Amino acid sequence: MKKFKIILMLMYAAVGFGVVSCTDNNNATDDEPETTVKCVGTYDSRVVAYAYWWDDGRLNRYTDSLAENIKKANAAGDDKHAKELEAELWAFRKRLHRQVFGAAPIDDVLEGMKGKLPEIMERADVTALVSKWDKKVLKYYKSAEMVDVTDIFVKQFKLDDKRLKTIKELKTKPPVPLAKLDEMMEKEGR
Repeated sequence: MKKFKIILMLMYAAVGFGVVSCTDNNNATDDEPETTVKCVGTYDSRVVAYAYWWDDGRLNRYTDSLAENIKKANAAGDDKHAKELEAELWAFRKRLHRQVFGAAPIDDVLEGMKGKLPEIMERADVTALVSKWDKKVLKYYKSAEMVDVTDIFVKQFKLDDKRLKTIKELKTKPPVPLAKLDEMMEKEGR
């Protein structure tokens, strides 16, 4: 349901920004709102998550801030708060691995990019954005033209050559099944 709401939000944003050139809205219903969309922007969610978190040091700032707060909580003798922050750091790490190596939803990343999504949609001339790994949602767009917008997403970020090389390699590999990633994380002890 959350993905459906995001898709509707993006469709409404597209209408508000005039990105409706490939849509016929005359036949939309509550049960099948996507059936009238003619152009869907698909993206490799793994690449978008990776690019988002490595953009301009975002990942390091976030994790360094959490680590610093854990140190402060430990120094203050606040074990409870330190453990909460450690759990938050572990949960973030698990979510990041699931998003970058698997095909987990990237709702948090898209929320962080919401100001850029209308521009991405306009540049690609699409009226919906869907992860190329989300077969459940893509089935609603069987008759729509699919346009890969992954590279348009990547251009929104400040990435060095090393990160761009990693993205190129990531694109060539299939996602790791989420159950396997979860198992690997469990083996690390959490």
